[in-house]
Parts: sequence; structure tokens; C-alpha cells
Amino acid sequence: MRRACALCIFVYGVIIMDRVKVSYAVDLDDVPRVADQIYEEAIGDLQKVLSMMQGVIFSEQSIPVLSEKVRQIRTSLARIDQRIDDCYAITAGYHSSIIEPEGTVASTVQGLPEEQHEQVMNLSGKIAALQRAMAGSEDDGQ
Repeated sequence: MRRACALCIFVYGVIIMDRVKVSYAVDLDDVPRVADQIYEEAIGDLQKVLSMMQGVIFSEQSIPVLSEKVRQIRTSLARIDQRIDDCYAITAGYHSSIIEPEGTVASTVQGLPEEQHEQVMNLSGKIAALQRAMAGSEDDGQ
């Protein structure tokens, strides 16, 4: 049976730019390809931002026009930053799943406030138990 890597993303009351994180599972072997795809999209978005920046002329444009262009650039850069962070999180999770024996939970969770660490570890344990139960029911059905 091929192992799958599930990426769990927790929303804890913070909405950034009306965006929602989405998580899904892919085969472990596909994780590097997915991370590369997201990264390539970020590079394309960065090239668009560069074009936007080249269109800003501080000495010739009115303050309202400059304000809107700068807002758009900053918003785009924040989205690119988030995509790069997603790539890092995906890659870190991938490496952890390769290094750690199957069925174990990472001893540390990166990027979360300390008070949420225990919640994440408990949830990870529940997810692992559910995966074991599902794997057992698949074996029973065959």
C-alpha cells in the first residue's frame, strides 16, 4: 500500500486578505512535484509584480494612483510570500514523513504558537488512529 502525505492546515481565527487555506492529500511520491508546481506559480506571480512595479512612476503619478498601485503590489507580494511559506511547510512535512518511521507523530510542530502545540499533537494522534482504522477496514474488505 502506498503511503499518502496529508497536510493539515489549522485556521485559528486569522483571515488574511479574504483567503482560505485548503488542504488535501497526495501520494508521498508526488509531494516534491506539488511543491515545485506551487513554487513555479509563485515565480510567475513575482514576474507579474515586477511588471507592476516597473509601471510605478513616483514623480509623475498622483497620490491616489500611487496609493492604489502600491497597495496592489504589497497585496501581491504578501500572497507570493504565503505561497513560498506553503512550499516550505509542504517540503518540511515531506522530509519529516520520510525521516520518521510510519505511524509516529513529529515531536515538534513548526510555525505554530506554543499554546497550540498540544492541540496539534492530539489531533495528529487522532488522525493517525483514524488512518490505522481505515487501513484495517480496507484490509477486511479485500
